[in-house]
Order: sequence, then structure tokens, then C-alpha cells
Amino acid sequence: MNLKNQLSPKGTVFSEKIERIGKRILLGFTAFIIFLFIITSFMDDPDPSSYAVKKTPASAIKIEKEEVKDLSIRAFVLSKHFVESFLKSPSTADFPFLDYSVLELGDDRYSIQSYVDSQNSFGATMRTRWKAVLRYNGGSESDINNWTLRRLEFDGEEMYQAPLEQ
Repeated sequence: MNLKNQLSPKGTVFSEKIERIGKRILLGFTAFIIFLFIITSFMDDPDPSSYAVKKTPASAIKIEKEEVKDLSIRAFVLSKHFVESFLKSPSTADFPFLDYSVLELGDDRYSIQSYVDSQNSFGATMRTRWKAVLRYNGGSESDINNWTLRRLEFDGEEMYQAPLEQ
């Protein structure tokens, strides 16, 4: 066979290869369509009684409305504002994103511990470990006026202690 016959599109080895590849593609595409048809026929079962688990109608489910709010994150976010008010340079305060702990004490009180990097009166950046106890007084939990600072410590030293509640 010469080079002209190999490159010619009609009746040569080249055209036979193209026909075989085309047939394989068509066969593969047909098999894929049949596979999809079989899968979708199982997914669209019109008779729900054939399921192993019976579905309970939504009207038969009783949901008791009980509001349980986790205010831990809100307590941490708002405690940072109280901490800033005791810093020498609050505009330089840098709080960690995830390095904190919140303990719910009961009676809507939360104990928050973390640290803050901020500048002291000489301009040097210092790390201060702090602990705050906040009380949630009700209302909008994002409003700082609905929270009371009960206690604040910087590096173990008491910075603020609220009067005893009556």
C-alpha cells in the first residue's frame, strides 16, 4: 500500500479505523442510555407502600416548641467589647478567632476565657490572658445592653467585680 491510499478517506485502513471508533462510541453511548433508564426506573417508584420504612405524614408528627439557644459564641463576641473597654489601647486589640472557651454557669451566666494582643502604654504589644463572666438579661442576644459584665480578670488580676445581685 502506498502513502496516498493510507491518507485517502474512502475505502482505506484510515476510514475503517474511523468506522470502528464510531461504532464503539455509538455502542458505549447506547449502553449508557440503557443504564440511565434502568437507574431512573428504580428511583421513581410510584407506590410508596413498597418501601421498607413507612413514611409518617407530617400532620401526624407533634413538635413541641422548645427554644434552646446556645449563646456561647454570642457571649464570646460581646465579652471582647467589655475587655476592650479596660485596655490601654483598645484600637490595637487583636483577639484570636478560635482560641477561646466558654462555660455555661447556669442562670444565663457564661464564663469566657481567652487572650488579647494589644499595645500597652509604652507601645509594646503584650499578650493578656483574660477571663470574663457575663450574664444574659433577655431580649435581643446581639444587643450588648442586654448583657451584664459580672467579673473581669486580666492575667489573674481582678479588673472588675460587679456588686452582688439582690
